Amino acid sequence: SCLVSAVILDFFCYSALEITKSLNLPTYFYFSTNASALALFLNFPEFDKIASDSFRNLGTTPFEVPGLFSVPASSMLEPTLDRGVSYDEFVNMGAHLARSDGIIINTFESLESKAVKALRDGTCLPGTPIPPIYCIGPLIADRGESNIGGEKNE
Repeated sequence: SCLVSAVILDFFCYSALEITKSLNLPTYFYFSTNASALALFLNFPEFDKIASDSFRNLGTTPFEVPGLFSVPASSMLEPTLDRGVSYDEFVNMGAHLARSDGIIINTFESLESKAVKALRDGTCLPGTPIPPIYCIGPLIADRGESNIGGEKNE
């Protein structure tokens, strides 16, 4: 038999964090997109606290990811525009990501130096500790692997 040293979860499986924490297993999330998107996701719990209505109804009201950028409410991700199950999932996902032992992201530091720095020094989420960030990208398909549609990376 082999002992489990750590667990890496896809960010959509965030609810498994409760189980891994109860087993005292170090738990990391793999975030398949970029550092700027991670900063946005981590801020969803904060946006939820300050939003007086659904993003769709707030129009161009800006929501700031401190130190990085602001997003007009109506330009948020489609599943988050209206309050409901999908919206709640994004809020919970952001909260769980911040409680992990680390986040592995598909980027490299020199590509997104400002966003990676904002994540590492906590600028993008004041008052909330952000776990260590590990840049491992870019992850791309191997030349021999075809992706959807049969195209290959050249």
